[in-house]
Amino acid sequence: VSLPEGTTLSEFILWAEGLPYTNPPSWLGLASTAEITLLVNQGQRMISRFQTIQDSAELSGESPLRPDGKSPKGKSGNDDGHVGMLDKWLSELPEKMPQGGDLNKREGEYANAIDQCLKREMARAASLLDMVRTDLKHLASVYKGLETATNESRRLGACLAKSQVPGTWQGSEGLPHLSGDPSTNAWLDDFKKRLYHLSELATSSLDPSMKYYWMGGFFSPEAFVTATRQYVAEACSCSLDQLKLRFHVGGQDEGNILSSRFFVTGLSLEGACWSSESGRLSLASSSTQSTDLGVSSFTWTVDEETEEESLLSVPLYLHGARGDVMVEIELPYPPEVPMHVWRQRGVALIAWNPKL
Repeated sequence: VSLPEGTTLSEFILWAEGLPYTNPPSWLGLASTAEITLLVNQGQRMISRFQTIQDSAELSGESPLRPDGKSPKGKSGNDDGHVGMLDKWLSELPEKMPQGGDLNKREGEYANAIDQCLKREMARAASLLDMVRTDLKHLASVYKGLETATNESRRLGACLAKSQVPGTWQGSEGLPHLSGDPSTNAWLDDFKKRLYHLSELATSSLDPSMKYYWMGGFFSPEAFVTATRQYVAEACSCSLDQLKLRFHVGGQDEGNILSSRFFVTGLSLEGACWSSESGRLSLASSSTQSTDLGVSSFTWTVDEETEEESLLSVPLYLHGARGDVMVEIELPYPPEVPMHVWRQRGVALIAWNPKL
């Protein structure tokens, strides 16, 4: 936009009336795909609401509990619908978490940092699984008229009837808050995936550097990153400050030490694409919102002077809401593209993807 050449008030008014009604996001220093990203997020929220409505239809109707907190003597068809859905959820969840396999064989000074991290993850998963199953069993008994309703069961039943996730299942004691407003079915599906992931890691006898870790599947993924750093520092007999994190897309890096490399899955790249030919970031088209990186790896190496390369510090977030940063990862980018272009595009790594 060029400034007006006139100097009178009428000429300024004509210039102002000739300005376009809409301006590109670049006016605000944003990427050209900012509006599309906004529409995508709105669409995801709308789909989540539709799923909530669909789930609510399965648990529709008024609560069968009377105001006095007792269940009616007779059973209605609505009771059967509630009990059927609760029984379905209970059947899909495991009874309990496995004992841990080789994790329990390595105790005290023989347990490394990664084993200790996995034990904490397993303990938290087992505690949350017991809480969820206890709540569902109690609510099913209330609907069957076998137990008396309490204020807690009323609140739980009201949440599930609206396909909302109870607050006790999330937060510091439960599952980390997921992006958006997930329905009960979506939350339970994600919870089952996490339980399966942790069970595989705990029962596997493979070396920690040979396992595949779903970063978004941990209760405390930042604690796992710290554990890998401590594990490598102990193996290499060096301090934590000497280690530097290097990220490799594709999971293949023949030059690094086996014990310091860890395979990660489920990561996605937003705001840019990854060129497997050049091994660098590349500009994404307006239609590309996210790129699945497949199996990748990160390596803790002793910080030494290496060839200077254009590196961009990219934050790794838990999910698309981009709350707390888990870790900063340096990724190479083509030097012909200025760094401020990547900043404007909001390049970031996402650990949890609802599509996976």
